[in-house]
This record gives sequence, structure tokens and C-alpha cells, in this order.
Amino acid sequence: MRLLYKAIFCVVVIFLLCSELSAQGRIAVVNLQRVLSQSVVGKAAKSNLKREVEKREKKLASGKQELKRMRGEIEKQGALLSESALDDKAQALRKKEREYARTVQDEKEALGRLNQKEVGKVLKQAMGVVQRLAKKEGYEVVLEHNPQFVVYAQKEIDITEQVVKILDKDTTGM
Repeated sequence: MRLLYKAIFCVVVIFLLCSELSAQGRIAVVNLQRVLSQSVVGKAAKSNLKREVEKREKKLASGKQELKRMRGEIEKQGALLSESALDDKAQALRKKEREYARTVQDEKEALGRLNQKEVGKVLKQAMGVVQRLAKKEGYEVVLEHNPQFVVYAQKEIDITEQVVKILDKDTTGM
């Protein structure tokens, strides 16, 4: 219930802020997700990340194959090996499985950090473009077009396309 009151309060404050600002000055919205997905620099970051994911998946696939090979070996030789030899192989398999699990976790964390770094660079550039555009066009407030906070915005106040064009121009040097 409290969450509902907080949400209603936020909507009312944003509505009042928007109506007050629209009376005094200009307001705009920008969809940063679209900027990331449509801009040249955003597409390049996504491509870099995809290449890195593929490279790391190949590395993990070889480890997975090794585990599969070890399991198959234990199954095939299980009846022929002594109990101590079978225990040794099973223990080696468990050790290898733990190492593989740690490697998978490390790779996920590394990819998460890389994603944050790549997206962070693009967002930093986009925010610079938004600030320059806001100053140039005389916008007093620019909100991120996030459905949680901005339920509706007229197409005329959406500056996403302008931001993408300027960002692409800055990136390609045209």
C-alpha cells in the first residue's frame, strides 16, 4: 500500500513539474535504450560484446567437452576399475566440475563488467550530446523516457532521434 502511495506521489510530482515547466520553459524526453540500440557507437559496443561472448563461450565449450569425456570414461571403465581407482577418477571429475563452475561464474562476472564498461561509455557520450542539445534548444529539463516514470510523452518533445543523429555525427566525424 505504501508503495502505491509513493508511486502516486511520484506521478503527481512529475505531472506538476512538467506542467509548471511547460508553462515556463521547454521540456523534452530521450529514450536512452533506443540511443544504445540505434546509434553507431551503441551498435559497435553491442558487436564488441557479442564477439567477446562468443570467444568466451568457445573457451567454456572445451571445458564442458572435457567434463563429458571424463564422465564417459568413468561410465565405460567403471566395472573394470578397482574401487580406489574409480574413487580417484570420480574425485578428479568432481574437482574438474568445481573448477568449471568457478570458471563459468568468473566469465559471467567478467562479461557483466565488460557490458557495464561498454554501455557506460556510450551513455556518457549520449549524456554529453543530450546536455549540448538541451542548452542549444533551450530545454530546461530532459527526462529519460522510462515507462516507470514517464507514462506518456508527445512525439514532439522526444529528442531521441536528434540525439542518435548527433551522436552518430560525432562518432563518424561527418
